[in-house]
Amino acid sequence: MDTLLDQIHRYLRFPISQRFLYVSLHPFGAGMCLLDTPLRIYNIHRHEYCLFLKGVDGVWKKCVRCQEMAWKKSENGEFYGVCHGGVGEFVYPLTGPDRQALGFISVSGYAPADRAEYENRLSAEFALSEKQLQQAAARLLPMPTKEELDTLIHPLCRMLELYFIRQPLSEPKSFDQKVISYLHSHYKEDITSR
Repeated sequence: MDTLLDQIHRYLRFPISQRFLYVSLHPFGAGMCLLDTPLRIYNIHRHEYCLFLKGVDGVWKKCVRCQEMAWKKSENGEFYGVCHGGVGEFVYPLTGPDRQALGFISVSGYAPADRAEYENRLSAEFALSEKQLQQAAARLLPMPTKEELDTLIHPLCRMLELYFIRQPLSEPKSFDQKVISYLHSHYKEDITSR
């Protein structure tokens, strides 16, 4: 018999495998319990442009800092925004019992209308070739309708909320959870055991 986590994982794989949605999960607080499950593989934007940018020194750190702003904004409900890298994303809040905020789902990889402005700023801030940025950004997707996304993402929100109801929620306390959380935030840095 499938567990709820297996069903969520299969549900996530379908739109991702069809390459029409780039879905990532961003838990915080007690929602960090998701990082102790197989769903942790969805804790990063996997669009080729995002992966290209995160390979540039300093960009990943800025992504992590900017996620905190998205977390705070998601507490007020769904929204569309453009990240510091110039990628359009739709954000759906995740809540648990008593409607407490536990993270958000991001559906990203979309080309905003003002993409060139972001490319110019990134080029100057991180010493990137504008040509490289334009080539990488050419892979960004056309904007879907909110109705299309809602049809696929609202059920995912409900499945994750059900998981949070069934799962005892807690901040990362185990050594393993703390290590996984740290590695997710610092994977581009040299890490030593000192």
